[in-house]
Amino acid sequence: SVWREQHHHLSFHHNAINLTHTPISMTSKPDKIQKMINFIQSEAREKAEEIRVQAEEEFTLEKQKLVEDGKSKLRETFAKKENQVEVDKKIAQSNQEKEARLTVLKLRNDVVKHIMVDAEERLKTVVNDQARYKKLLTDLILQGCLQLSESKVEVAGREEDLSLLDSIVDNVQKAYKEKRNQDVSVTIAKSNFIKNSIGGVYVTGLRGRIQLDNTLEERLQLLMEKYVPVMRNELFANAGDDLY
Repeated sequence: SVWREQHHHLSFHHNAINLTHTPISMTSKPDKIQKMINFIQSEAREKAEEIRVQAEEEFTLEKQKLVEDGKSKLRETFAKKENQVEVDKKIAQSNQEKEARLTVLKLRNDVVKHIMVDAEERLKTVVNDQARYKKLLTDLILQGCLQLSESKVEVAGREEDLSLLDSIVDNVQKAYKEKRNQDVSVTIAKSNFIKNSIGGVYVTGLRGRIQLDNTLEERLQLLMEKYVPVMRNELFANAGDDLY
């Protein structure tokens, strides 16, 4: 019929239009997709390159930081060790100087002690010479009386010197009278003798409240204390004052 023919004609015409459009659509879509793919790949490559460059820069910086940190630690460690070596060196030098100083001082003290021992031996020879010892005892007792300035004094000595002391009492009293124009009564103790002594006397006044030690050991000690610095200067004048 006419309607069918017209409908068939329209249907065919529509299909014809679709057929003519199909090739255009099929050919344009792949191009767009390819362009998108190429763009994405390009972006990816650029991004990857950017990441690589950034990673290399960060790696280089980190490596430099680690190297500098390592160098700094090495310098610090070396400086500490160097300082420690210097400190140890100074300590060792100080100890050596101290040891040398102590050795020198010991030798000097030994020399002074030797002089003192020699002086004691010489005093013993004086004690064995009765005339010289009598004069020495007289001077020691008189000195004690003058220092005490008492009217009555007691003198104690060694037991073996008792008779010698008795024999010089008058001489002491006369000598005191001449010096002070006053009398003094000197009594020799008959007990409480001096023991373990080379010689000499104790002179006591004020009823035993004041006692002067005029033994030979005490007199020698006083002389040593007074003249040891002088002896050291004389004996060790060229030894170096820094070792005193």
